[in-house]
Amino acid sequence: MLSSTKIANITSRRKKKRKIPFLKEIRQKIDGRFEEVEKMNEQFVSELKKLLNCFPESYINRNLEVILIPKTNTYFSLVGCGTKRDIIAKVLMWCTRDIAKVRPYQQQKRNIDFYVDNRMRLEKYLGSSINVDVVYHHLGNGINKELTYQFIDSGFDMDVLFDKEVEE
Repeated sequence: MLSSTKIANITSRRKKKRKIPFLKEIRQKIDGRFEEVEKMNEQFVSELKKLLNCFPESYINRNLEVILIPKTNTYFSLVGCGTKRDIIAKVLMWCTRDIAKVRPYQQQKRNIDFYVDNRMRLEKYLGSSINVDVVYHHLGNGINKELTYQFIDSGFDMDVLFDKEVEE
């Protein structure tokens, strides 16, 4: 014979089973989002690897800062980055100043070599030839995030920046 507690357990199980289709629907949505996030993470990590390979002495510290050029402490924070586009934007906004302006050596020849080497590394990373001085002037220090994303979306078309210069 069934006791009242066993009957209560059986009915509560039946009620839970009725909710399962709803839970399956949620799980499917979560799994789909998880796959999207997983794919995004793979692209994010591969972009970071690409960047770090272009700048041989670069590394990521415990504060999630990518130190691109240790000699001048050229870095940007990974906080707020979630996509390949965000990484490229941070590099353009926060690292072009040191590539364009910094002169870490007393000898002019070494400073020129520093500029040329790092400009070439940046161009190799971006896969495009750019004028680092103009990029720094228009995008440096995060001065215009919207323009930075327009520049990236245009495939690093310098006319986007030159057109902005004419408007000013």
